[in-house]
Amino acid sequence: MRKIILWILTFGPFWVEAQSVQDHFEKIRNNNAMLTAFFAQMPKGADLHHHYSGSVYAETYFEEALKNNLFLNRETLEIKDTISSKDNQIIYSRLKDLESKGELDKYREQLMQKWSVWHYNPQQMAPEERFFNSFFGFSTLAKKFYATGLNEIRDRAKNEKCKYIECMFSAVRCNTPSKTPQTLLDSMALCFDSKDMKFVQHTLGRYWKYRNDSALKLAVNSYVSEIETMHKDLNIDDSIFTMRYQTYVVRTLNDPLSFTDNVLTCFSSAAKSPLIVGVNILAPEHDPNALKNYNYHMQVFNFCHKLFPEVSISLHAGELTLGLVKPEELNFHITDAINIGSAKRIGHGVDVAHETNRFELLNQMSEQNIAVEINLSSNEFILGVKGSDHPIGLYSNFGVPIVLSSDDAGVLRTNLTHQYVLLASRYPQFSYDDIKEINLNGIRYSFLEDDSKKRLLQELESEIREFEIRILNQTK
Repeated sequence: MRKIILWILTFGPFWVEAQSVQDHFEKIRNNNAMLTAFFAQMPKGADLHHHYSGSVYAETYFEEALKNNLFLNRETLEIKDTISSKDNQIIYSRLKDLESKGELDKYREQLMQKWSVWHYNPQQMAPEERFFNSFFGFSTLAKKFYATGLNEIRDRAKNEKCKYIECMFSAVRCNTPSKTPQTLLDSMALCFDSKDMKFVQHTLGRYWKYRNDSALKLAVNSYVSEIETMHKDLNIDDSIFTMRYQTYVVRTLNDPLSFTDNVLTCFSSAAKSPLIVGVNILAPEHDPNALKNYNYHMQVFNFCHKLFPEVSISLHAGELTLGLVKPEELNFHITDAINIGSAKRIGHGVDVAHETNRFELLNQMSEQNIAVEINLSSNEFILGVKGSDHPIGLYSNFGVPIVLSSDDAGVLRTNLTHQYVLLASRYPQFSYDDIKEINLNGIRYSFLEDDSKKRLLQELESEIREFEIRILNQTK
C-alpha cells in the first residue's frame, strides 16, 4: 500500500495530465486544423529519414539563383553559373534581365513545378517520375548554396520544435584506379551476377586490399574535412538543436567498381568522423539497375559492415508497390536489407506485406529492435499508398519500432508536423500515448552516440510534460 501511495504522489499528476491530454486529443481527432495546432506545439524528437537537397523548398533555390543572377535556359529551364560557346546563347537569359523585362514570374512558376510537386498535373507525368526528376533540376543549386539550405532546414526544425535531424547530406565519390589488375576486374565483374556469397565476399576482400590506397584515403579526408568545417562554420548545433549526417551511395550505378569504391569510401568516412553517424543507399529502388544489382549491393554492405562494425546502417528498402515492379521484386528487398545488408533501420518498408516470409520478418524486426522509418506524405505521392493500404498498422501490430519522418519536405511541400497530423487523422488505432512513443522513438533509434541520445531523450520527455500541461491550460 505504501508503494502505491508513493507512486500516486510521484507519478499521479503526470498520469492525470496524460489522460486529460488523451481525452482532448480524441475530441480534435477529426479536425485537421486543430490537429495541426496541436502537433505544431508538440516537441518532436527527430527526423531520421531526411534528405538535405530535397528538404530545401524550391522558393529558396529560386531566390538564391536570382540573387546570384544565374543563367536560365528558357526552353529546358536548366540553371547555369556561366554559359560557354557550345551553349546556344540565344535561349539563355540572366534571371535579373528577365525580371527587368517583367518575364520572371512565368519562369518562376515553371521552375517551382519542375523542382517540386507544386501544382502537380498527373496527366503530364507519373508521380514517381515527377518526384525523382525534381532532383536533377536543383542538384547544382543544392551544392552551390548548401549554407542557405542547411540554415533553412535547421531553422525550420527549431520552429517545429524538432530536436534532432539525421541528414542524408551528400554522396562520397572516389575514382576507380585506372590500373586495376585484369584478374581482379574479371572477378569483380562476375560478382554483379553472382549469388555465391563466399565468392563475392572473398573477391571484395581482395579488392579492399588493393583499394585501401592513398586515393581512397584522400577522398575520405577531403569529405570529412568538408563536413566538419561546414558544420562548425554554420554553427549548426546549439543548446536546442542537433544535426548529424549520413553519407550514401547511389543504387542506380551499373558499374561494380564505381559502386564498391563509393560504398567503401562512405564507410571509411563514417568511421573517421563522429559527425557522420551512418551510411545509406538511395535513388529509385525500381530503377532497372537497382533491381538487377540488388543482391550485389547488399553483399557490399555486408562486407563493409564486417570491415567497419561500428558504422550504423539504414537502408532504403521496400519503397515499391505492385504494378510499379513485377510481383517477384516485392518478395525479398526488406529481408535482404536486414539479413545481408545488416540494416539497423529500414527506410519506407512499404512492400512488407509482399515479403515471402513476412511474419517472420516482422517478428525479427520487433525482436531485434530494427525500426522502420515511415514517410506518409512521400509514400502517398510517389507510390499512391495511403490509408489502409499503408503497412504502418501491420508494423505496429507486430511491435516493430516506428519512427515518423518527412523524407523530402521541400519537394513534397510538407513538413514534419504534417506527418503527425496524417498519422492521427488517418489511423485512429494510434492513441496519443502511441504517438508519443513514436515521437520518443526518433531519439531512441537514432544513430547518435549513447551520451547524446540519453541527454536528448531526457530533455524531450521533460518538454513533452510541459507541453501537456500547456495544452490542458489552453483547453480549460
